[in-house]
Amino acid sequence: MFARGRSQYDASPPSANEVDTDTFAGRIGARVKHSDSWSSTVELSGNLDYSTNVRDSVVGSSEFDTRRYGIFASTEKSFETGEVRHVLVGGAEAYREEVASTVDFGVGSRDLVAVFGQYSLDYGALTIDSGLRYDHNEQFGGATTYNIGASYELVPELVARASYGTGFRAPTFSDLYYPNYSNPNLKPEKSRSYEIGINWRPSEGTELDVAFYQTWLTDAIASNPPTYLPFNVARAKVTGIEASLSHAFDERWSGKVSIDYRSPKNEDNGRYIPYRDRFKAAAEVSFAATDSLDLTAKLLYGAARYANAANTIKLPDYVTVDFAANYTFDERASLKFSVENLFNEHYSTVTNYRAPGRSFNLSFTRVF
Repeated sequence: MFARGRSQYDASPPSANEVDTDTFAGRIGARVKHSDSWSSTVELSGNLDYSTNVRDSVVGSSEFDTRRYGIFASTEKSFETGEVRHVLVGGAEAYREEVASTVDFGVGSRDLVAVFGQYSLDYGALTIDSGLRYDHNEQFGGATTYNIGASYELVPELVARASYGTGFRAPTFSDLYYPNYSNPNLKPEKSRSYEIGINWRPSEGTELDVAFYQTWLTDAIASNPPTYLPFNVARAKVTGIEASLSHAFDERWSGKVSIDYRSPKNEDNGRYIPYRDRFKAAAEVSFAATDSLDLTAKLLYGAARYANAANTIKLPDYVTVDFAANYTFDERASLKFSVENLFNEHYSTVTNYRAPGRSFNLSFTRVF
């Protein structure tokens, strides 16, 4: 995928008011099937992100370019013992990140290496998934993370699930070094979380899913106006509930509603972490106009969020409407037209940065 864009915005001198960006993401790989129960995958990937910042009628520019190249390899083996099915996965990945800019940075590149293993078990109504991973970041050292989860079908079409896991997220080069909007002293973000939920299908066309979760963060990465410099929140906790209900009214009409409530709190002072989502609700209606044409309309409500660490400033809530039409020519080709933010709602999720207005998208997909 390659994309090129120009962003223009209001800014006071001497700040830049135009940014040209070029981004590229590519991946090529192969999957080898050794037998019916054993396969391996190897992939090469590359990501480029170049940005040039300029100001009208001013000579010169500032540039910030990042690159990432990587290799990924894994192998998967499945086998059965009696009525139990087992799946083992093992693999490794390595990639290099580089940054180049008109601003001189203390660190211009870093290497990252990771190894991982996964184990899954299926036994009747019971499913268990687990994983273990070790990452070594040249800049921030090593970190071991893991996860384990299980689901059980209590009665037909009613499944309960639970999971627990840990996480590690190193600051990006933009977090650390982007001119005027970075913090080179950032620490990696660490997390541990659990989730419990149920999935119920009372009928063929109806599905209800509800999940409750909590996440504890150490050195959570956040930012705060007016400087937007990222900083670490020593201790934070996010408590949330997600629920969705979908229903097919008949062969042509279907609908879905969902809610997402979150409470992202700084545990040191009890305040909300700025710019984190707190509540969203969505409703979606789909209509199969013909065997080839599907129409979808979606309504999204985003609640107000706090815009500073002191919780004295809020960004207003907003409502957007999206529309999409998908026409299928045959099993291999389709054409999609969509309009996002149909009524051109003016809103922001970050102070002084207006979210995109009405956007039109047209795409054609062909499978060979």
